[in-house]
Formats: sequence, structure tokens, C-alpha cells
Amino acid sequence: MVPQFSINPRLRSLLRPSTDLSSPSGLKAEIGTAATQSESKALLHAHFKGCHVHFASGWSTALYAAFLALGLGHEDEVILPALAPVGIAHAIQLTGARPVFVDVSHDHLLLDLAAVEAAISPKTRIVVVSHLYGQIAPTEPLHALLVDRGICIIEDGSDAFSALGGVEYPAQHSDMLVCCLPGLRESEGHLPGFIVTRTAHYHQLLSLWTRQNDFSERLLDDPASGWPDAPLIDLIDDVCEIDDKRLCDAIHAIEEIQKGIDQQVARYDDLLAELPVRRLAASSGISRRLVSYPIHVEADHRDSLFEKLRSEGFEIYRSYRNLSDLQFFSHQVSQTYCPLASKWSYGALSLPTGPHIGRREQNFLVQSVKNYFSEFSSN
Repeated sequence: MVPQFSINPRLRSLLRPSTDLSSPSGLKAEIGTAATQSESKALLHAHFKGCHVHFASGWSTALYAAFLALGLGHEDEVILPALAPVGIAHAIQLTGARPVFVDVSHDHLLLDLAAVEAAISPKTRIVVVSHLYGQIAPTEPLHALLVDRGICIIEDGSDAFSALGGVEYPAQHSDMLVCCLPGLRESEGHLPGFIVTRTAHYHQLLSLWTRQNDFSERLLDDPASGWPDAPLIDLIDDVCEIDDKRLCDAIHAIEEIQKGIDQQVARYDDLLAELPVRRLAASSGISRRLVSYPIHVEADHRDSLFEKLRSEGFEIYRSYRNLSDLQFFSHQVSQTYCPLASKWSYGALSLPTGPHIGRREQNFLVQSVKNYFSEFSSN
């Protein structure tokens, strides 16, 4: 049973469009050069190749705003991959809609088109595409499937800021793209999240909301009834001078950091080639710039390998959980089994990348993985 929330009526009134919002994903307007008020917005406008960029107080706030702007509400359904940030499913439920989890593709763990088609129902309003680990999921085939059905597409780019900068036309085949700087998905209020769109209609709607909403609004009428931490919805016209400098500095630094991560990814590819771990292989059909290095081992090895590497001081993490397996959702939403997502999530680890790990540390980490499997095989 999906929790029933009462959306703040002021938010609904602010989002009441002057024209019909039910236009399908394919209706795109030609976008000219956007007027910008800050250097950071100009940088993002260039990064996303001329898209309209709207600031929100964080990634999750941007998600809520995007769902509400597309008219999502009670009785609606949103299809999303079972491997995705859990905040997407929470945002769907906060609107009163129902998340519908579908399995992922075998090769890249991205949204599976056949699974989406099988899950479409008369209640389907939106499909969410998550660019997992910095891999850009192709949206053109999905757009072709949905455009005549009036189903919208939202892209989640929280794992893929750098990778999206290498795409010729970001958000070309979707209604909105929700993004943030790397590592800031869970950090509300530090630096803004972004809603990116090429559709003039949604740009005008979000601009109207921003102009009218001069103060933060609670998403729900009564946060105490069922959801005590109901979020504040806060769209920002632009950032202040101090935050503008911080945001510009971060955007400039990200590209240099990502170049180093690209080299680390290539090095992991070489060092791990002979080990019994599954890696996400590069493919000519998938644009990618990985932000971490995910590997998969058999489920009975995952926890013991994790503990070994952690005990040796390596900053390693268990990777994405299969959302359809989480108790929070399984008790509220009936789901289909997602075997590929389940298999990956029970054996997945993310190896560290970034400025804090050098070649020497990479060598030590991979040697430790080799030692683990050598000890296991000798026993």
C-alpha cells in the first residue's frame, strides 16, 4: 500500500501551468542562448550544451520539483530501474505516486527497455532513467517507445555530471534531467542541485515557480502525519556571490579530478583483468566516465572481502542495493522479481577513486584482492 500524503496546496497552485502540461516527451522547443545572472549558471549552461538550468537547494529537492512539475500525484505510477539511488523512490512516494521497479540490463546494469515496456500500465506517468556509476543510458530508444503514449522521461544524472558534459546534446530525448555535482547527492543546502531541460514549456513553468516562491515551502500539508521529515521545496533563481564562487571553483576542479579518475579506472582495468571479479566493460554504445570503480564477486565472498579491505584501511563501499529487495518498499509496493539487479547488489563493491588514492595505494589494494582469492583457493 502506497502511503497517502496530502501535497501542500500552495505548491500545487504555484505549479498550475498556463498551458497544458500533458504534452509528450517529444515536443521540444528550439532553445537559444539563455540569459545568465552568474558565472556558475553560465558554466552549467555550457556544460549541458545550451539547456535551461534551474537551481534547487539540493538534488532531492530538484527531484521533488521535477516530479511535481510533470503533474505527478496520487494513483500515478513511475517506472524506475531497481538499481538506482533510493532517494528517487522516496521522492515518488512523497507525491503520492507508486514506484514500479524493473530489472536492469546484464551488461551495464542500466534500465532495460524490454522490462520497461512490460511494466507500462494505464497509470504510468513517468519513466526514470538513472545513469548508474557514470554510464550514460541511451534514451533515444526509450523516447521512441514512450512518445506516442504521453509518458514523460526524467534522467537522474547524480552519478554522471562529468559524463554528461561529454554528451553531444544532454536531455535531448527526455523532459528533464536532475543532476548535482559529484558526491553531493546527500548534501542538501551545501551547493545547489540542478534541473536541466530543453523544453521551453517546462523552463517557463519552473521560472514561474521560482519567481513566486520567494520562501521555502513544505511539500506536505501536515508533515507530522506519516512523514515527519517532509522536505522543504526551494527553487533558487540564482546563487549568491559567495556560493557562485564556490560553485565555479567546484565545477572547474571536477574536470581535473575526473581526468585523474579516468586514469585510475584504466589502471584498475589492467590490474584486475586476471582476477575472478566482474567489471563493467566499456562499450561503443555506452558513453561513460566512471566516478567510482564497481566490481562484482560471488555473494559468499562479498562481505569477507569487504571486511578484509576495510581492516587494511581501504575506503571501499558496498554498492547499490536492489530497491525492490528493500523491506521499506516490499511492505508497501507489490513488485516483480528483478534477478539481475538482485544478483549484482548482493555481490557488488565499489573500489576507491579520486585524489586521495595514488598508484601505490591502488597497487596495494589490488594485491590485497589477489591475496584474498589466493588464500581462498588454497583452502
